[in-house]
Amino acid sequence: MLEFLFVFFLVFIFFVCTFSIIVFFVFTIIHKLRHTNSKISLKSLIIKLSLFLFPIYIVLFVAGGCSYQYIDPQYYEFKRLCEKTFIVYDEKLFQEVKILINKKVTLIRDIEEGLNNDKKIQELYLEYKKEILKNKDRQISEWEEIEMRRAFIRKYVNDNFEYLNTLSNGKKWKIDFLGRLNEFDFYKAKKYDRIFDGQALYYFDDKNQIVLIAETRLYEYLIPSYQLRLPSDAGPGGFVQNFDYCGSRTFNWR
Repeated sequence: MLEFLFVFFLVFIFFVCTFSIIVFFVFTIIHKLRHTNSKISLKSLIIKLSLFLFPIYIVLFVAGGCSYQYIDPQYYEFKRLCEKTFIVYDEKLFQEVKILINKKVTLIRDIEEGLNNDKKIQELYLEYKKEILKNKDRQISEWEEIEMRRAFIRKYVNDNFEYLNTLSNGKKWKIDFLGRLNEFDFYKAKKYDRIFDGQALYYFDDKNQIVLIAETRLYEYLIPSYQLRLPSDAGPGGFVQNFDYCGSRTFNWR
């Protein structure tokens, strides 16, 4: 509803101002030309010309994309949420986990590169691919090829880089593919209208005992914006999606 009212207001102001200013400017010039004895003030002409060009300024402004976040109540709700702070419960433990995850990500990256330049990994991938495709009688699509490479990387990592680590608190901890924890509630999120409320929890599970390492919150706000565009497949004009966010992305290891 808010978007509709805003667009209606813009269109109404644009056409009313454009028509009124053009009519006023044209009649003023005609009047001055018919009354040649009257002097044409340069200052008055500049003012009238500026008013005449005002609709062009509006068009350029809207064409560049204009946001009305400052009249959006949810924008101020977003700013209020941004005042919440980031918490680390055990900095030392968290840094240990961070190092372990970074090592895992590095190993995954090495395998991805090995698919392009490591003969051994390439041969393993061809064997894996042959096994997967043995019951298929058609060519696979590019998307299926990408998914197959991802599945191979996951299998290769799990088969060859299973680490069982002991942290400084004496607890055992194991990470799996892409650094996620075995017992891992990484991202709890809800989205209401234009605000994305995300919460990430980092912990490991030792039997029934959960040790919380860190918590971070990330808020994203969909900035309501409108941009005047030339006719296209999507039609003339349209809403554009811009985002603002606050919180910490430091620990987003997905």
